Amino acid sequence: MKTIFRAFVDECQALLHSIAGLTVLVMGVLFYSVLYPQPYLHQAPQKLPLLVVDRDRTTTSRTLLRLLDSTEGARVASVYSDAPSALADLRDGKGQAALIIPDDFERNVLRGSPSVLPIYLDAGYLLPYRVIYKGIKLAAENMGAGVRVQQFQARGMPEKPALALQLRGQFDVRTLYNPAGNYALSTIPAVFVLILQQTLLIGSAILAERLYRPASPDASPDKDASSARYLFGRLLFLCCLYVVYAVYYTWLLPVLYDLPRAHSTGDVLLFLLPFFLACGAAGTAFARLVGRPEYVLMAALPCSMPFLFLSGVAWPPEAMPAAIRCLAQILPSTPAINGYLYLSQRGATLADVLPLWGQLWGLALFFFGLAWLLIKLRAAQGPHPRHNDRP
Repeated sequence: MKTIFRAFVDECQALLHSIAGLTVLVMGVLFYSVLYPQPYLHQAPQKLPLLVVDRDRTTTSRTLLRLLDSTEGARVASVYSDAPSALADLRDGKGQAALIIPDDFERNVLRGSPSVLPIYLDAGYLLPYRVIYKGIKLAAENMGAGVRVQQFQARGMPEKPALALQLRGQFDVRTLYNPAGNYALSTIPAVFVLILQQTLLIGSAILAERLYRPASPDASPDKDASSARYLFGRLLFLCCLYVVYAVYYTWLLPVLYDLPRAHSTGDVLLFLLPFFLACGAAGTAFARLVGRPEYVLMAALPCSMPFLFLSGVAWPPEAMPAAIRCLAQILPSTPAINGYLYLSQRGATLADVLPLWGQLWGLALFFFGLAWLLIKLRAAQGPHPRHNDRP
């Protein structure tokens, strides 16, 4: 018993004197208790953007639009007069689904004839497309039921029998980008991008700590090492290395796992170039900020799953709180994952993902400036003592 008590006390003291242990066993538990539930506070995705083509333009079609907008699962983001424009915006990610109201919609509803409503669903993100389809179906059925009940009651039929004879809508459902509903098609490519980010963040931090650490406590700092040119040279090497990895992850592995590939590998590599710069600069900035590369490792590895959630692959951004959506936009993985999915699954070109590419360049410039500033500040503070436990 004495030995057990001693071990208990020693373990407690070891935890209290270990920054790494406190970070993981205390701060980590508290931090993730707040972070993980944030994207899911609404419990179910709500008000997902719906694109509607109203060819009928009647009172009945406008009633359907109002019912669609009032459902929890959908909101009418845009109304179009032609289908090609709506489908183009659906391809660009401006909506989760596109509904086409045909020319004879009101006439068929009033006559009690079946009216087929074509629905194009973006199945690249499985959860949102199921939620929005349920909302569309509910709104259409409620409207059809309301019209038919009024007709039956006008003929003297009581309410309950009228409800039993309500007309159910018919839908022509067309799933895009992932017709088989394969979860791997949207998840595995996103994980590939996340692996590239996390390894580059950690690796850049480890190399930065070695390169910027003085050879001895009394050594003067290398002025060239604190220049922007030196930082750019480091990042250029990391980009060249990760371009090779990108070919492996975005061309070879999709062949092995039977996943869709982008039409142009060159477009993918150009798109990912600022992503690599941003990740390498962010890793350097983090290493200069905390001073110990193992802290970067402890912070980056547990964040992999939250970063995947924040990208919008597992949970739609529309269902996240505004603060979480803003946080997601400063992570290089968010635009990189979404852009790569467009390139690999939707047949997009680099021109189609220019906004996401521009966001990545903005993040690359931001993290480059932050890393350079922190390098200059650490150099101005003078040499720091070496730690024996550093890798």
